[in-house]
Amino acid sequence: MRANWILALGAVLLPWATSPAQSTLDVPGTYATIQAAIAAAVNGDTVLVAPGTYAGPVNFLGKAITVRSSAGPFATTISGGSGGRVVRFETGEGRSSVLEGFTVTGGTSTGGSGGGGVGCSASGPTIRDCRITGNVASMNGGGFSYSDLGAGSAPPVGPLLVGCTISGNSIATPLMTLAGGGGIRCQSGLLFAGPSFVVVEFVGCTISGNMAWVFGGGALCQGVTAMFRGCTIRQNSAATPGVDLRDAFGLFQDCVVASNGAAGTGIAIAPNFSTATLQLFLTNTTVWGHAGGALSAAAGTSATISNSVLWSNGASSISGAGSIAATSSDIQGGTGQPWFGAGCIALDPMLADPAAGDFHLLFGSPCRDAGTAAAPFFSTSDFEGDPRTSGAGPDMGADEFHRHLYVTGSLTPGGAVQIKVAGPPASPVAIFFGSGALPTPTPTVFGDVFLTAPIFGFALPPIPANGLLAIPATIPASVTPPAAFYMQALVGVEVTNLSVANVN
Repeated sequence: MRANWILALGAVLLPWATSPAQSTLDVPGTYATIQAAIAAAVNGDTVLVAPGTYAGPVNFLGKAITVRSSAGPFATTISGGSGGRVVRFETGEGRSSVLEGFTVTGGTSTGGSGGGGVGCSASGPTIRDCRITGNVASMNGGGFSYSDLGAGSAPPVGPLLVGCTISGNSIATPLMTLAGGGGIRCQSGLLFAGPSFVVVEFVGCTISGNMAWVFGGGALCQGVTAMFRGCTIRQNSAATPGVDLRDAFGLFQDCVVASNGAAGTGIAIAPNFSTATLQLFLTNTTVWGHAGGALSAAAGTSATISNSVLWSNGASSISGAGSIAATSSDIQGGTGQPWFGAGCIALDPMLADPAAGDFHLLFGSPCRDAGTAAAPFFSTSDFEGDPRTSGAGPDMGADEFHRHLYVTGSLTPGGAVQIKVAGPPASPVAIFFGSGALPTPTPTVFGDVFLTAPIFGFALPPIPANGLLAIPATIPASVTPPAAFYMQALVGVEVTNLSVANVN
């Protein structure tokens, strides 16, 4: 029977082809450098860049154009070149200025505005599917920075980063007052004049392994409205919180904030010069593994916690004199606290393997179906894009227990990994490997299929009682990076998400 599923699923895969883009300037085919193509482009054009390594800096020159790699960030790099910021938005660019599909590395920034990798000065571009890694700033924003410092030319919204990885960036100068943001630094408004609350958004981003000496190993946000949606912020280091919000509003929706620093909190919000009550919302967010607590909310702030999991964060999950309200959340040590509201619990959330970065819920978790769709900023999908409500109600935390395929471990040639499939216990499982992924899925009776032919598949053992099947595997040592493995699974009679394992 299982072999029939494999044949049936394979039969519905359809070929797909793209048609050439319009107004395309090719690099290096027509233009030797990315900057030369940008100089020749007009608004609406696309600069299409072939695989390879290209020297920076790259400056968008205020143009509403798309600069895109043809093969993605693991095959296409913009390096620091002659020094300074690698990619620069300095001429009022808006969301129609798009950088997509690059690794940005080797940048340095010596100015207070920061941004060794990507720097935005009073500009609000779109940055999509980029790896910003191995960059250094002397004071602020090792990987990425936004700053307007009260400039009248600042756009009504700041940058939008989608599907980006910001990792391995750092601040070079120790103990600089008000310096920070190993991965990200965003500042709007003059320091002593108060914030302007320009919106800066991060959607589906991974912010990990960054370092600041003092403030915000992952991110330091000052004077902005910082929105993190579906992001993982993990294993960043600094003397103070993983994400530090100063004179800022904050939203964490469907996020994981975990293991940032040795002693600080996961998230902190506090006023410096703002007279407004600063608001922070945590909705369907998991905060785990901070010795100093999950959240610190100072006087002059308000924190609303909904459908969230705050666990293994030292003696006190929440601290500070701010106004706190928690509902339908799993908060360790919360029982009896004045903020421990309706629907709250204090029970082991039963996460798959949080110490190794796996924050999926197990089948028996008390967080399953325990949330509420009435939560502020409630979304219809979890941190990986699975449907948010797959049972009697939404789950607490970043993950919604759902049929899901993913890979953990060392994604390097010869690396040991685990292929993991979540689903209802005792469900039969088959896994499929394809040659690529469709940009638009093919609908089938099993669900949406993303794999391109040729494909092959085989049966796995059924889902165990805890709802998570883990299969040990090894990346072949013969694989030459960058490479990608495209996978989907059939759990019962329903296909899972597309999982792409990038080997580098």
